[in-house]
Amino acid sequence: MKYTSTRDGSVAASFRTAALTGLPPDGGLYVPQTTPIIPISDLKGLDFKSVAKRVFQEYVGDEITTADLDSLVDRSYSTFRHSNVAPLVQPLKEGAKDSTQWENLLILELWHGPTWAFKDVALQFLGNVLELFWTRKVEQDGATSRLLVIGATSGDTGSAAIHGLRGKENIDIIMLYPRGRISKVQERQMLSVTDPNVHVIAVPGTFDDCQRLVKRMLTDQEFRQTQPVTGVNSVNWCRILAQISYYFYAYLQLQNLPLSLSDSQKARPSFVVPTGNFGNILASLFFLPSYHAHVRTSPSDAESPSPMLCLATNRNDILYNFLTSKTGLYKPAETVHQTLAPAMDISLPSNFERALWMWSGQNAKVVKEWMTEAKDGGVECGKEIADLARMTFCSHRAEDDMIRATTKVVYEDTGYLLCPHTAVGVSATRDTALSLRRPIICLATAHPGKFVESMVSVFGDHAFDHPLHRSESSATGETDVTFKDLTTQMNPPELVQVITETNQNPRELSDSTYESFTTLVRDILASR
Repeated sequence: MKYTSTRDGSVAASFRTAALTGLPPDGGLYVPQTTPIIPISDLKGLDFKSVAKRVFQEYVGDEITTADLDSLVDRSYSTFRHSNVAPLVQPLKEGAKDSTQWENLLILELWHGPTWAFKDVALQFLGNVLELFWTRKVEQDGATSRLLVIGATSGDTGSAAIHGLRGKENIDIIMLYPRGRISKVQERQMLSVTDPNVHVIAVPGTFDDCQRLVKRMLTDQEFRQTQPVTGVNSVNWCRILAQISYYFYAYLQLQNLPLSLSDSQKARPSFVVPTGNFGNILASLFFLPSYHAHVRTSPSDAESPSPMLCLATNRNDILYNFLTSKTGLYKPAETVHQTLAPAMDISLPSNFERALWMWSGQNAKVVKEWMTEAKDGGVECGKEIADLARMTFCSHRAEDDMIRATTKVVYEDTGYLLCPHTAVGVSATRDTALSLRRPIICLATAHPGKFVESMVSVFGDHAFDHPLHRSESSATGETDVTFKDLTTQMNPPELVQVITETNQNPRELSDSTYESFTTLVRDILASR
């Protein structure tokens, strides 16, 4: 398998290069030249780890041996609290008030990892992959420098990346986060890690400001001449690869659940995906070809063979606007609104570029032009592109009031508690575009305990003593936990570096700000 760039079709990089560099030199994103078809029938009866190994093998080829891949997957997911890693559950508790409107709703719990967020699924794997490849480079190529892994976080990526890379030999990680725009639990999860290879920088501004700094460093060839660097955000293809696996696993689990639906209806689910930087839902596009091949060989009725993928977002609605625009208008907002679902507080989702590349017929030249225009204020990608997108996606937008209302009504009706991002997704299940004759799988992106502020805004101060979901792990024997448990089990925050210079232009990164950033990074690395 080779990887090309969304902005330069002549690129043909290895999986190792894509993982170790993060971005191609042209500033685009790595994408696989082809999408493998994996027979879903061959995966029946497999556990999550086995499904992941099968999916990953298609994309890494012979760059990672079978033995090494087995070890990577086993080590990556042995850290999860649930034996199924990503269990598919019905959010109905015994004695629930009302089950009728939720009976076909299923929750894919992706938050059973070390930091209680779906990012752990990808970042535990990415951390081990980077360690494997960099160790090889040191041993075989005589590399003498430490690998710098850099990333920006809107909340969950930071702690997940840190926990995936803490203590790794010959690797440093630096995470940037927008100060005052993530939850206190998310911040403390990052700042309480004291491993010497972990460093955190607070940025006055938004996630987009953090991401601009990271992207510029990843394409700064002068900086890279003296410091090897890669990215840990979902711009790194390895992140997307790990996330493809749980779409396969969710579909396989669904077929075995006792729902009041026919086998034909269960074979055609709808997926609702809370979306910020577009990486989570992008992974579904690499599941779809295998799904389509599967349903064409299975018993069918008159329904369309395509599952409906619903892109759920909050007030920061650039992707909602694109999908509801007749001309495919892709225009970043002038202001990033701070909401109850901070991982969605993004004005320009990086991974959407990969989807545009696919819908454009892999036309790198056109995609490069679109990205330049989008950065300059917005671009109309055209009716044909918009129509292609709508053949796969519908979209839903939820304001904070809807997030609160959905969290409350689902808890009152079913006894199940949602994090604010998952609540955005569940609120979309009332959208008429989602057929009630199909099971609806909503991806749960984080444990609700990570968002104490949001929970208090819904349930009041007594939310601090609210019993949260049991992790049901025979390995750890954990029992119910409360919000208070999650906030008090972490050490007080350690010293965090701060960039003091702000940027007045919401779409541009000034040279002086970037120079201040690189100086700070070099000082941090020199102190090691």
